[in-house]
Parts: sequence; C-alpha cells; structure tokens
Amino acid sequence: MNTLSFTGAILVLVGLYAYHVSASDKRLDKYPGPFIARWTTLYKKYFETIMHGAWVDEVERLHRLYGPIVRVGPKELHFSNPDAYNDIYAVGSRFAKDPDTYSAVTSFLHLFGVLDPQEALTRRTMIQPYFSKRSVSDRTWLVQQKVDQYLDELLLKHAKDKVPVDLEYALRPFFSTTIATFAFPDLEQCHALTTSGLASTVTDTPDRNTIWFLMKNLHPVVVKILTSTTTRISLKEMDALEILAADALQSFPSDVEETNANFFHILLKRSQFKRPPNPRKWLASEALNLKFAGVDTTANPVFFAIRGVLGSHKIWDKLTNELYDAWPDLEGPAPDLVTLEKLPYLTAVIKEGLRLSIGVITPMNRVVGEDTIVAGEYIPARTVIGMSNSFMHLHPDIFPEPHVFKPERWLQENSQKLDKYLVVFSRGPRSCVGMHFAWCMMYLLLANMFRKLEIYPTSADDLRAPFHLRDDFVSVFVGKSVHLHFERKQN
Repeated sequence: MNTLSFTGAILVLVGLYAYHVSASDKRLDKYPGPFIARWTTLYKKYFETIMHGAWVDEVERLHRLYGPIVRVGPKELHFSNPDAYNDIYAVGSRFAKDPDTYSAVTSFLHLFGVLDPQEALTRRTMIQPYFSKRSVSDRTWLVQQKVDQYLDELLLKHAKDKVPVDLEYALRPFFSTTIATFAFPDLEQCHALTTSGLASTVTDTPDRNTIWFLMKNLHPVVVKILTSTTTRISLKEMDALEILAADALQSFPSDVEETNANFFHILLKRSQFKRPPNPRKWLASEALNLKFAGVDTTANPVFFAIRGVLGSHKIWDKLTNELYDAWPDLEGPAPDLVTLEKLPYLTAVIKEGLRLSIGVITPMNRVVGEDTIVAGEYIPARTVIGMSNSFMHLHPDIFPEPHVFKPERWLQENSQKLDKYLVVFSRGPRSCVGMHFAWCMMYLLLANMFRKLEIYPTSADDLRAPFHLRDDFVSVFVGKSVHLHFERKQN
C-alpha cells in the first residue's frame, strides 16, 4: 500500500469515527450498555442481519448484565421493567414512531407506516369502524363459513391415510383467505383477490419477514427503491386492489348500503373531508397491510394453542369437555361468538397461545419529543426508547415457568390482573385496529377444530420439545415441526 492510499484509509476511519462520535448522545452516557453501542448502530444491525434475528436474544443478555435500562445505540435505550411498557405505549402516550425502526414501511401509505401520533389517530378513526366489535359480530357468519371450508379441506387432504400437514404452514392460508373475505365480502371481489394471490399463503419459507430487517438497515434512498420494487413484485396483488379501489372511488359512499359495504367503502365514507393524497394507492396499501399485519399475528397464537393442547392430555380433556357441554349436538348450529367468548377454558387457551407467540417481537421504538419520565427515570428529548413484548410475556415473576403452556394461569384468583401484561396487540393509541376480528377468528377456528375433529399428531414428543423464538419482526417458531392427521368426530 502506498503512502497516499494509507493516508486516505486513515482519513476515512477518522471521518467515520468523527461521524459516530457526533451521532452519539452524551446525555445518555449514564446508562450502561456495550461500549461499541454508544458510537454506532452497527452493533444492533449485526445481530438483526448477520445473526439473523438474534437482536432480542442479545438484548435479553444485556439486561441480565446491565439491569432494567440498557443503552443499545447512540441514541437508543431499551427497557425491561414492565412499568416502562405502559409509559411508552399505553393510552396517553404522545411519542412518535421512530423513523429508523419503521423505515421499511414509511414509503407506503397505510396506517402502520404513519409516524406522527396525531395523523395516526386521524387515520385510525377511518379504519376502526370496520373492525369494531359490532361490525365483527355482524360478519361472524363469514368467518364461520371459512372455518367450515377449511376443516373440510383438512379432512380431504390430511386424513389418517394421507400425508400429514405441517401445522405451522397450514394455518396461514386460512387466516389469509378469511381476512380477504372479511374485507371484501362480495364473492366476485374476493375471487379477484384470491386469484391475484392476496388471499393465498403468505410465503413458502419461514424467513417471511427477513425483508423487514434488510430494508430497515439500508440507506433511505435504497429503501425507497426497494419498496417500489417490492410493490412491483406484488404487482398482481396491488393491481387487483387498485382496481377495487378505483371502483369504490367512482361510487358515492351514501349510495352503498351498510350491509354491502366493503373495507374501501367504509374508508371513503369516513375520509370524505380529510382524505390522504393519492387515494387509490392509499386504499390499496391499507388493504395490503391487512394481510401482512393480520396473518402471522393470528396464525402464530393458534399454532401455540393447538400445540399446547395436544401436548397435554389434561388440557385436551378440559377443553374438549367444555366445548362438548356448550355444543352437545354436532348436527345443530355452531355456538355463536358471544357463547364462545363466555367459555373460560377456551379463552384461557387462546390467551396462553397469544402469550407464547409474543406477536411483534421486535421493539417498536418511539422517539421522546420532550424530556419525560419512563419507569421513574428521566429520559431526555430526542431519545429513542422501546421494549420488546417478550419482556412482558415471558417475565418469570409475572408468568412463572414462562415457556410452559399453562391455560390455568388465566383462571386463578385475581388472574384478570395478568391481562395488562398481555400486549400481543400492543396498547394505547397505536394498538391493533383489528383486535376484535383476530379474537373472532381464533375463537371460531379453535372451537370448531377441537369439537368437530379428532386430531392425531405424528409424534407426541415433538409437541413437548423445547423451542426458541427468532426475531423476524413477528416471532418465528424455531423447534420441532408439528405434523397432524385429522378425522371427523361422530356426533
């Protein structure tokens, strides 16, 4: 290496050092953490990308070393104290979403990518009516219809004399098609989405959210190009949605009867006086977001619930006996949602599935607008703060034996106090808009599966094998696959 090249290399290193020093926030120096994390975000990016979703694992290790508040970046703090969660995310929180955390989605127009809390509230009021408790109740028959079709398909393709199904991948098509049908009840519209791919399996690989980490760790200009490219890759989906959006835009909201209204009609009706720019693309983006926001966050809890029930004869007996008492005659109509919601053991099974699945496991970071207090600690303005859901759901003091499937924990005296630590749908103004719909799908699917079907795992040991959760935005189950056969129960 000649002198000029060596000098150039030194200048580049000095420049990088100076940049990271300037990026570091000295006001956070009192908080412990890895020395390298003070100066660069590369420490975090290494675990997210090179170590493939190991960031939350590393954060757990750091909290064991350093305590309840850890500095994990030049301007970023992570909390493990459950009290901090409410301060960051609950009702009354005015913190904006962190642009770096959400860089992979901010170029889209849907609610999830909106950073400003006030704008998000405006958008939320447009979407929420379609997923209200009443709206979901009125459309429960659609979900029941999809459940019946799904069980018939399981019996047809995966009976005892046929190939077993891999449970983790078998659930996603059901939730994907059900979400599409719920958003667009019209048969022709739903058929258009099914043939476009919107209502198909989410992906064919377990690495379904790796793109999130790749895109959020790249330069914003590259992200913009890639998100545009990604939209084009999903051309058939977006085209189908934009055609439906254009059709909805041509009709007056008042001309559409409530019973015939689809997701787009409700959005247009609620946004008549304050509509986002490029309304056709906005509508398509919101609809596409239903798929990505709703499929894994419902399929994963049901996977853990089925795995947990089949892994314990005691749990299986309690659940099936409760369902038999509520639904003694299989030839009669299925219990409605209101009836299922009153079944304590079924509800406990769903809650335990939600707890173990974590939901979005990546810390959903916020930016402190002005000096504030979080969990009793002074936090200066412009600090990025966050807390992974796993620190709530797997906290051993709140949930003893946190990795064990135990529905009974939700049925003990004063167990309702545990509900505030179940944050799979988040909390506060940015909580999941489709929460009632998610509960509806889980209630109906699990009740029908365990009442109507005999379920045979190919290996009982696989149901009780240890597992690990990988951080691919939502949690990804890493462990023994669960393979099942099915047979219809006799009345």
